[in-house]
Amino acid sequence: ANTERYRQQILRLKKQYQGKIEILLGIEQDYFSDDTALDYDFIIGSLHYFLLNGEYVTFDLTREETQRLVGRYFDGDYYRYCRHYYDLLAGILERTHCDIVGHFDLVTKFNGDGSLFDESDRRYLHPAIEALDVLLKKDAVLEVNTAALVRGYRREPYPAVPFLQRIIEKGGRVTLSSDAHCAKNLLAGFGQAVVLLASLGFREVWTFSADGWRALSI
Repeated sequence: ANTERYRQQILRLKKQYQGKIEILLGIEQDYFSDDTALDYDFIIGSLHYFLLNGEYVTFDLTREETQRLVGRYFDGDYYRYCRHYYDLLAGILERTHCDIVGHFDLVTKFNGDGSLFDESDRRYLHPAIEALDVLLKKDAVLEVNTAALVRGYRREPYPAVPFLQRIIEKGGRVTLSSDAHCAKNLLAGFGQAVVLLASLGFREVWTFSADGWRALSI
């Protein structure tokens, strides 16, 4: 019901402001969502929870909840947990028919201090790079997401630098998103994200319009 109200409001505003500003109807579609995302201008595909032993379990709300999840379903092994995440994420395009892959390394949200697992460990990096390569081969556009940076969970946007370097190496594309959840944060963190991208060698970010993707120089 809330989704349909959102759709109708955006369609109304789209008509109201036609010729003045471009308004697109988009949605973030979760891997396990029961809804079918139809008639949207663009879809962000993402993964916020798992289906484990017939139960939907989120890992995106609090650090404590994530710790309980890893303890209960992965015997406390964060590398198994991360592999499960990336194995699923590799299929996000087929599952959601998305235009954009959201917050690629969301599993690091509560690991800002590195105390849960070592993000430089091969047990973490290998499945992540495997998933990223699968997505890049399918020409996925990766979201550079500033939400965790702005809210103090991380010191850099998603994806982390090793994954951004891989995207450059493979000729992949990125788009900027604040994942704002409120109007005041709509462009929050974009300046820092653009500086980071430029320092790594990115020369453009991609933006979605009514005419499809177009590149913007940075």
